[in-house]
Amino acid sequence: MRRVKKFKLNAEGDIVLRDGTIVQTKGDQGSKGDKGFPGDQGEGSEEGSSQFSPIAIKGNKGDKGDRGDRGRDGEDGEDAWFIPGKDGNVGPPGLIGPPGKDGEDAGETWSIPPVPLNVVFDELPPIPIILARLGSTAPTLATFVGNVEQYTFDSTNDYIIGATEVVHWYREGTNISPHIHWATNGLEEADKYVKWQMEYTIANMDSVDGVGDAFGATTPISVELKIPANTADRTHMFTDLTDIVGTAIKIGNIIVFKLNRIAAVGAAPAADPFCLSVGFHAQKDAIGSSRETTK
Repeated sequence: MRRVKKFKLNAEGDIVLRDGTIVQTKGDQGSKGDKGFPGDQGEGSEEGSSQFSPIAIKGNKGDKGDRGDRGRDGEDGEDAWFIPGKDGNVGPPGLIGPPGKDGEDAGETWSIPPVPLNVVFDELPPIPIILARLGSTAPTLATFVGNVEQYTFDSTNDYIIGATEVVHWYREGTNISPHIHWATNGLEEADKYVKWQMEYTIANMDSVDGVGDAFGATTPISVELKIPANTADRTHMFTDLTDIVGTAIKIGNIIVFKLNRIAAVGAAPAADPFCLSVGFHAQKDAIGSSRETTK
């Protein structure tokens, strides 16, 4: 009996002898066989539905959200400052009003010069007659009310003299208005008339070398005033004299004057009137001057 050699197969399926000889055992590939008959149709699963996504449509507007919580309190603000604005333009003129009723008697016409809004009137230091310097023919000291005495003036000789300074609040270059405060001395049943006269001279000072203007010739001014019939005894009367032209007047100007009563055109009262005080109204545009001796 023939002895067969031992062998083993390699990965390709060939026989490998003990001595390493490879003996191919796989034959050549045979030809493609005939196509077999089709098998029976198997049962399929149920037809699945199409899985197409629908076209997106915009949704409705959502409901209004709940009100939020109250915010924190704000911090205290800083103080506000008010700055006045500029004055506005002047508005259009108003409509013409209905005509006024006719007056009874035609009054006197007074011309009042315009005064700037920042200007007021004040009075230079008044000169009480009781303290004034008496003239060589002095007025008569008489009982005024109770135990108070004042001077009465006749219409021929009685006079007083005085002086006043133009103070630092004066609006330089404006007129100064002398005036008299006086009182009746008895009750008269008919109209009576009293005429006062002031004679004055003025001069400016000079603050540089102390040498000012020279006092010029005096200027007399006078006004007659009516005491209406049945005016009460001791009635306070006021006489406004003609203005002193102030074109060249400066602060520190001195007004020197003589005051007396002169004969009136109308009938004089039976008893001489009391003269109480003489004063000078002037325009005021400041509480004082910015320098000691000049405006």
